[in-house]
Amino acid sequence: RARAIRQAEPRIAQAILAAVVECPLPEIDRELTRLLAEGADMPSLLCALSRAERMRKNAPAELGELVRRGGPAAGAAAAMLADPNACRSILRGRDAPAQRMLLACARMIRTPLAAEDVAALWRPGDKLTVLACERYLESADSPEARKAVWSRHPGRPPVLGARLSFAPASDFFRGYD
Repeated sequence: RARAIRQAEPRIAQAILAAVVECPLPEIDRELTRLLAEGADMPSLLCALSRAERMRKNAPAELGELVRRGGPAAGAAAAMLADPNACRSILRGRDAPAQRMLLACARMIRTPLAAEDVAALWRPGDKLTVLACERYLESADSPEARKAVWSRHPGRPPVLGARLSFAPASDFFRGYD
């Protein structure tokens, strides 16, 4: 419903999404999975990511199906499932949109990814994937991630680390119009 009224009633759409984030009903998780399959908009994706633990519990089969389908939704679903095999399969595959979405979502919700798999994607020519790899590795800030990032910035290593938590309710929903 929020998506349908976003243009005409942005504040009401925002309130709906804020309420959905807090609702414990499993039906919400299955509906969010359906929206991801259809190409969810940013607010719906952020809502799903903020419910990753519930999504993993209430819609694992649906998320698994999204991973198998490929595309951006596969990356988001793999990050929410936090399944190392699904994540590794995407990172080692050829589905660039799924890889970029996995990196972005994993960064936001702190899904651990193997730094060597992420660094292997860091190839010149694909600016979006390069940016996604760098941002994920900067955020992960493990010894392996630091080594990969610093090797790309000799003589001027960037500041690494991430915010303490992913908080879309405070960061995103309030300012969405």
